[in-house]
Order: sequence, then C-alpha cells, then structure tokens
Amino acid sequence: MIKDSLNSLEVFIRLLILVFFYTNSQAQILPSLHGFHNKKESSLPEQSSSLTFDGSNDRITTNGTLNNLSGFTLELWLYPHSASSSMAIIGENNLIEFGYGSSKSLRIWTWAGTNTVSWNFNSTTFPFNTWHHVAVVGNATASPYLSIYVNGELKKSGGSNPGSTFGIGHTPRSYTIYIAKTVWGDNDKYYDGLMDEVRIWNDVRTQDEIKSTMFKQIGGDESNLQAYYMMSSTSGTTLVDNSANSYDGTISSASWGTNYVPLGNLIDSYQTDMEGLWEASGTTASQESDGLSMSVGLTLAEANFAIFGNNNTTGTSTADLPSGESLQKRSSREWQVDEIGTISASVIIDISDATGNSVSPAAAANYKLLYKSCTECDFIVKATGASSSDDIITFSNVALQDGFYAIASTDSNL
Repeated sequence: MIKDSLNSLEVFIRLLILVFFYTNSQAQILPSLHGFHNKKESSLPEQSSSLTFDGSNDRITTNGTLNNLSGFTLELWLYPHSASSSMAIIGENNLIEFGYGSSKSLRIWTWAGTNTVSWNFNSTTFPFNTWHHVAVVGNATASPYLSIYVNGELKKSGGSNPGSTFGIGHTPRSYTIYIAKTVWGDNDKYYDGLMDEVRIWNDVRTQDEIKSTMFKQIGGDESNLQAYYMMSSTSGTTLVDNSANSYDGTISSASWGTNYVPLGNLIDSYQTDMEGLWEASGTTASQESDGLSMSVGLTLAEANFAIFGNNNTTGTSTADLPSGESLQKRSSREWQVDEIGTISASVIIDISDATGNSVSPAAAANYKLLYKSCTECDFIVKATGASSSDDIITFSNVALQDGFYAIASTDSNL
C-alpha cells in the first residue's frame, strides 16, 4: 500500500513538472507567434505624466538659450484653463517669446525685425480644458518667417525678414528659457493649465514633420533637437531634458499629475502619417491617415482617444482574407489603431487614397472593414459598409479596438 502511494505521488509530481514546463514554454512562444498584441486586457484608459501650473507663480527655469538661431521650432501639448494678455507659454526674453497676445489669441514675437504673428481663436477653434498640440516655427532665411500651428494645422503665418538669424545684433542679458513664466517685459503673468511633451528644435520643422511626431514620444536623439522635456516624472523639482544636451529645468511650485494626453504607441512600421481622434476633434472628422479617417457623433471625453497610422503600402492583396465571406481582395495598406477608453466611431476610407487605384465603387454593402488584434493574427470582418460617396466608404458605429484594420471587397472595385 505504501509503495503504491509513493508511486502515485511520483506520477503526480511528474505531471506537475510537465505542466510547469509546458506553460512556460507556451508563454515564451506565443508572443513570437502573434507579434503585437492588445496591450490592454481591459478598456481602462492610459495616462501620461504632465505638469500643472496654477497661473499664479508656477514656472520652469532652464539653462538653455534661443540666441542667434537661423531657424527654430517650439512645440508642446497644452491643456489651458484660461488665458490673458501677455500670459506666458515658453520663451527667452528679448529673443523669442511665445504665449497669449490676449485672452483670445496666441502670439509669437521675436527680437529680430520686431516680428509678431498672432492667431485669434474662440471657444470653438481653441476650447479651454482640452488638450491641444501647439507649435511655433521661425525661419530667418525664407518667408513665411513665423508660423503658428495648432493640432497639426497651420493657423497663421507672416512676419518680416529678421536678417540671417533671430537675435542678430542683440545680446541677451543673461536670460534663460522660461516655461510658463512671462518673458514680455516685467509683467509677471504665468501660464494657467497643464503641459506635456515640450520640445525645442534649432531648425525649421515642416508641417509634415510636426504632424509625424506630435502623437508620440520621440527618442531624444533626433537631429537638431535642442531640448526635450518629456515630463515623465511623477515628483521632484528637476525637469529632466531627455535630449542629449542636458538643458535640465528647475520646477518652481508646479505640480506633477497624470492625465490623458493623446499620445499613441504604434509599431515603428505603422507610424506613417499618424493621426488622432480626441476631445479637440469634436464631431469633425479626423485628419486622414493615407485613406482612413474617423469621426464621432458626440465630442469624446478626455479619457477616450484613438491614435492611428499605417504601414505605408499601396495596391491590393488576396492574402489573409477571412473565409466564408466571398471576399475577392483587400487593401495591402493596413492601419494600426491604439485606442484608449471606449469609442464608437464612423470609420471612413477613401479607396483611391488607400490603394492608389481609381475605382467606381459598387454598393457600400460590398465592402467590409477587416480587423485583427496582432500582426500575425487572422483578419475577421469587423463591419459592413453603411454608405458610399464617390470612392469613399463609411463604416458606421464601429467599436474601436487596439489592432490592425484593412478594407476588403466582394468584387473587383478596390
């Protein structure tokens, strides 16, 4: 009896060992089989660290300089609570100064040529208590000399010729770059709101370059990047410069927090023409990522947003079509979506932009929106076309998920 019990115990232990090794081997194999997978098992939103400024005395002082640049770009994500004349955003006194010209305008000013460009906004075009990406660009060698971009779109440009550089003929009086503290004269007006992802470049960034990186964090080793404040800490009074230049800043009074900044995490090969759908988009369709855009019927809450890009291909493919759907082909272009929170959206696909083919679409119902959760997973049908106009197909009420999308057709019109 004892011998039989020992034999049974030995068998049981061996089974446990086999299960242990099998489970661990599967855990190691599955990621390589499935590639990118949904990084969130639930729909809980992801948050980013950011700094909050109270508009009273909160500020950052850095040891960088903007003197004598032939070109510059200042960009960041803003969540303004309020605005007033000469309220600061970022700048260096008597060189390059960016902030509010009034309670209803953004203004960039430079010493050289005494240049000023302002963009007037209202509660619709630039609502407070919403995240916006703002970039100001200076070009000393060609017109337009100053430009203001909001959410990737050019809002205002102009200015006069500053000479060969901004700041020429003027020596700054040992000023440093301030963030959130006014640099216009002696008026102590401080920024009121949140900030994240502050980047200072010593070159002229094009609109395409601005849009290509606004929805993601960057590496910090990019060419011409003078300072990069990722604001990824959660405490402390040092604002780390994540570029290679060590222009760290000193935080005075501003507080750390976590917020829903619309930043995505896409695979490198799917970062072509990245776009976003977030609170500031309202009910207007997002910008198009090479054929795909999105819209919602009601303005999204701050905690819900989607960032998407594509794999930079054209044409069509017959590979990986779902079985049993009578589909003839699909777009070779696939779009990756990083969705935060819960979003039901219309997905709009311009076939000619997506595939590069000029077609005359048949009935909208002939088109299917395909979805897969990972690069090596199988496509499934996510939605059927609800309407068509010219070569544009709209898929309505699509419950967005992290993953990869393509358009397919039951006929040759793709």
